[in-house]
Amino acid sequence: MKVILLYGLPCSGKSSVIQALPACYRLAVDDVIKNHSADPSIEDFGCLSKALVTELITKIDGLASDCYVIEMGCLIHQTAINHLQESLIKMGAEYINITLHAHDNVLINRITERNRLIEQGLSDSFPIEGPDYLSRFKKVFEKHKPVNSIELDTSEIDVNKVLLEVKQIIRTRD
Repeated sequence: MKVILLYGLPCSGKSSVIQALPACYRLAVDDVIKNHSADPSIEDFGCLSKALVTELITKIDGLASDCYVIEMGCLIHQTAINHLQESLIKMGAEYINITLHAHDNVLINRITERNRLIEQGLSDSFPIEGPDYLSRFKKVFEKHKPVNSIELDTSEIDVNKVLLEVKQIIRTRD
């Protein structure tokens, strides 16, 4: 069993990649936290990190797929990430950490567009709001980034090229 763990700041390209990997069963931390809070804060993700990861492990253990891709986001604490990775190893899974990132100005433009789509009812994502929102996410992510992660910059390339790179990473691990 192969598990691709996608990390990154909001609008770095995680959802686009996860939706373009149809051969893998898709899971997302954002979907799991909706069971706990309709409007979660950054702090909620931190407080619930262990519970969210435990739910992901339970879902994986109860499904029969050879490939999973999990959108981890940027707010899960390192201890929960370690717990997830240890559990995956115990399950006999091979996991790959991939971190997507982009320049701040690119992220801000993407976040603005995401929030516009949410306001129009065209997206069910969580809005990214508040003063200095990007630096608040970055502060948490820098503290809890996964180790041994393959980094991909999505600033200058379109989703198809990012997807090709992700698929190449997956193939090289086979």
